Amino acid sequence: MTRTKVIPPTAGDFDALEAMEPTEYAAKEKKLVRKIDLRLMPCLIFMIVLNYLDRNALANARVQGIEKSLGLHGDQFNTCISVLFAGYIALQIPSNAILVRTRPSIYLVRGYLPYY
Repeated sequence: MTRTKVIPPTAGDFDALEAMEPTEYAAKEKKLVRKIDLRLMPCLIFMIVLNYLDRNALANARVQGIEKSLGLHGDQFNTCISVLFAGYIALQIPSNAILVRTRPSIYLVRGYLPYY
């Protein structure tokens, strides 16, 4: 995949936007939104699928006998899940704080690299 050089907008570009007719502006905006959607939606759908698989992995593991494999008795499996989700919830706050301070494109890639 080749990379194209990003050219920053100039004052003339903004003047051209202001000079556009409302219908022409709406058409260009619709084209831009479609382009952004086509670029982002596959990544977001992939993330949703991974999230779904992650949430269902523990239930499937229990059905397939993880408690017996690990030697868990009684409520030990539920305790393990509670500890897991407590860490998950506790790390959501720092995660959101990092997301506010960085670009989402960088954050999302670094967050999902361990899955590869």
